[in-house]
Amino acid sequence: MTIGIIDTKANNLNSLFNALNSINASVKIVKEYDELEKCDKLILPGIGSFDSAMKILKPIVQDLKKIVLEDKKPILGICLGMQLFSVSSEEGTLKGLGFINAKVKKINSDEIYKVPHIGFNYVNEKKYYFSHSYFLEVKEENCEIDYVIYNMKIPAIIKKENILACQFHPEISGDLGLDFLKYFVEEFK
Repeated sequence: MTIGIIDTKANNLNSLFNALNSINASVKIVKEYDELEKCDKLILPGIGSFDSAMKILKPIVQDLKKIVLEDKKPILGICLGMQLFSVSSEEGTLKGLGFINAKVKKINSDEIYKVPHIGFNYVNEKKYYFSHSYFLEVKEENCEIDYVIYNMKIPAIIKKENILACQFHPEISGDLGLDFLKYFVEEFK
C-alpha cells in the first residue's frame, strides 16, 4: 500500500515522511495527477497560508476532487490540509476544496488563550501537538467530530466517509501521533 503525500511547497514534508517511515508505511511525495492515481491513500499536510496552498494545488484541484469525492480514495488532511478541505476561509479569498461543508475562521483570543494555539492539548484524553490560528466551523451533519477545548470548542478530528482530518500535527505528537498515522495507514477506509 502506497501513501502519497501531496506537496504544496508550504508543508513539513520531512517530519511527516519520517514519521510514516517509522511505522513502516510505503510513502512517496506526489505533485501530479498520475502520481495521485497510483497511490492507495493520500495525505494533504500543511503549514502556511490558505491562499498560497490553494494556488499551488490549482493544477490538480479538479483531479483531487474526482479522486476523493467520486473514486472515494481515502485522504488525510493535517492542520492547514484539514482547513483546505473546507469551502472557504476568513484568512484568504480563494475557495477551498469543498470536501467538508465548513468555513475556516480565526480562533478567539484573550489573556489566557493566545493565538496562535501552540503546544500539546488533549483530544479524547490523548495529547497531540497543535500549531494554528484558524479552525474549521463545520456546518455539515454527516461527519464525526472530536474536539479540543482552547477558549472554545475546536474540531480536532473530523471523519466523513473516506475523508479524515486533524487540526494537530500527528508527525510531531510522539507515540500518540504515530498511532493516529498508523490508524490512517492500516485501518481507515
